[in-house]
Amino acid sequence: MKSKDIERQAQIEKDIVKFSTIVYTIAYNNTDCKADAEDVFQEVFIKYCKYFNRLNDDEHKEKWLKKTTKHTSINFNKNKKKNHCLELDENILIEPLDDIYKEKPTQFLDYLRDTYKVVLKLYYCNNLRVKEIGKKLNITESAVKTRLKRGRNELKEIINKAEY
Repeated sequence: MKSKDIERQAQIEKDIVKFSTIVYTIAYNNTDCKADAEDVFQEVFIKYCKYFNRLNDDEHKEKWLKKTTKHTSINFNKNKKKNHCLELDENILIEPLDDIYKEKPTQFLDYLRDTYKVVLKLYYCNNLRVKEIGKKLNITESAVKTRLKRGRNELKEIINKAEY
């Protein structure tokens, strides 16, 4: 390596140390997730290496890093939403839930509202049919189906939060 390249690399390393707290804080505040903030942090400093020669002084570098971190975070969140918001067919969701209930029957169910918890337990754990659940709870079959659907959706959200 040339001495100029070594100096450039040394300065970039110093700048990463110097500005890391600012960049990470902005990334975390915009993503609300440690892992996502780390991804944004890494992406920002990769961009920084590419644009390093265009940045004049520490004030210019700091402004550039703040702005770049903000925009990188916004783009990261957009891409994350685009890639993670897939519509699930209710029938596809039933099979994985069966596995979850067999492995840890109460781990996720305890976080549900009671109206959904009871219906889901009766349906999945006790293997009762919709008609039987309706008779047992003195509600219509339609109400049972609605509670099952809403309970599955709420459970899906809880499971997704638990994975992160």
